[in-house]
Amino acid sequence: DTMLAPEAYRLRFESDTVALAASGPAGFRYGWTTLGQILRGARLREGTFAFPKTGVIEDAPRFPFRGAHLDVARQIYSLDEVRRFVDCLAWNKLNVLHLHLSDDEGWRLDVPGYPELAEVAAWRGLGLAVPPLLGSGVDRYGGVYSSADLVAIVDHAASLGLAVVPEIDIPGHCYCVLQAIPSLRDPDETGVYRSIQGFPNNCLNPAVEKTYEFLAAVFAHIAGLFPAPWIHVGGDEVPHDAWLGSPMARDLMAKNGWTEVFELQSHFLKRVQGIIRGLGKRTGAWEEAALGGGVDGGDSYLVAWRKSASGRELAEAGYDVVLAPAEHAYFDMAQSDEFWEPGASWAGTVPLAAAYAFDPGSEWPAGLRSRLIGVQACLWSENLCDRGLFDHLVFPRLSAIAETAWTPRAKKSFPRFLAIHPLMPVTGMGRNRPDPYSRVAGPP
Repeated sequence: DTMLAPEAYRLRFESDTVALAASGPAGFRYGWTTLGQILRGARLREGTFAFPKTGVIEDAPRFPFRGAHLDVARQIYSLDEVRRFVDCLAWNKLNVLHLHLSDDEGWRLDVPGYPELAEVAAWRGLGLAVPPLLGSGVDRYGGVYSSADLVAIVDHAASLGLAVVPEIDIPGHCYCVLQAIPSLRDPDETGVYRSIQGFPNNCLNPAVEKTYEFLAAVFAHIAGLFPAPWIHVGGDEVPHDAWLGSPMARDLMAKNGWTEVFELQSHFLKRVQGIIRGLGKRTGAWEEAALGGGVDGGDSYLVAWRKSASGRELAEAGYDVVLAPAEHAYFDMAQSDEFWEPGASWAGTVPLAAAYAFDPGSEWPAGLRSRLIGVQACLWSENLCDRGLFDHLVFPRLSAIAETAWTPRAKKSFPRFLAIHPLMPVTGMGRNRPDPYSRVAGPP
């Protein structure tokens, strides 16, 4: 049915047939997924759920960008673990995997011409350039994904209708990179600035020309591996006093009449954006990329993470926005303030009801809502050295955010959600037991 929108579908149930209509592959995929969810409930929870005999389902997503972020820099995940996570995203009708490939604690991409990244920046441990951190112990821990590894992830995601957006977090969160390639520093820099996590002098220097040569090689390699239209460049959590001890940076600021480091950051990010644009890609970044003049909003999107209201501010500044506010969508946050509940709490707690109740863009004026392109869940891995915590933190909150990304508020129902979410599959990371509702071997 060519009159249906690209991701829309229609299911018509009759006594002896089910007819699925869509206008293209995406709609058919989501229609089959819905049919699979219905059939799964009817088979595995007989008496609670039933397969429809008659009726029509007409369905389409609320937002075009429905994402989930996975931090593979702080802890490294096997290819099988990433695939299982992707499977769960697809079953929840999400269509973007945001893969966080670098941070202070580790670099996960093998880049031709820069062996130091795979040999030094990718590892931490006692006596190494990056010390033991985040529960990984004193032994050497880390690694990189080869090009073949990343292509396998991209291909698996594409087969399930997901784009993979790679992130290299710059200019901040680069401690491991600067430990591996010290020539990217200003040799005359003095003093110490620290990131909010405590890392010293962890930002790539916008005044060091070799920085852009390095990033051009990194992004050219990434562009060849990831067909998604976006490359995410981070841009978050640069300290307010970054680079002030660098004569090269101060000279660049004086030459341009800049008085704050975020003007320097904007200069840096705009140059990086030019590199990415030259590769035929658009730029993604966290919300701080709007500071100091920001990146060009014409071919970028920003992820609002600190609070929901900051997304509206970004939209007013002319940016396309993906909302991932920590108070609703950060799954490293604890689910309650009970003493036994694992997880961080710097953004408060995120109980399941709060994740489900998130109503993106509800306070935005009508004229801005076209700037809201989607919603994203985020999973930061600092506390996930114990893989047994993964499913506890991610599920069922992932399904709550996925429903928010797909379903208009008027059609949501928390009691219905509570009834169906136990049927949604989990990754099974950290444990070897079958899907609790499955009566057959193999994937749900």
